[in-house]
Amino acid sequence: MATRTIRSIDCAELIASDAVLRPRGPSPKGPPILIGARRPRMLRLVARYADAWNTAWHTKPEVVAERWAGMRQACEEEGRGGDFGSKQAVLDQRNRRN
Repeated sequence: MATRTIRSIDCAELIASDAVLRPRGPSPKGPPILIGARRPRMLRLVARYADAWNTAWHTKPEVVAERWAGMRQACEEEGRGGDFGSKQAVLDQRNRRN
């Protein structure tokens, strides 16, 4: 299935017409690697090996900024120049009171 176009799906929970699977199958570089990390050792491994980084379930944007600062530092330590391609952050607002 990873190497062909999906034409249509119709089942109890999903209907898709003329859908296309992207990315289109195997890449010469292999699949992208996404790692969720927060502590220094794992951040260095993310900076060294991953294509994308995730930090999640924070209730305050300031915490995301702190985590990103740690990721930037790990990138600099690993010679990645302080910037990381793909980043993801999830803010959990379910139990937040204002």
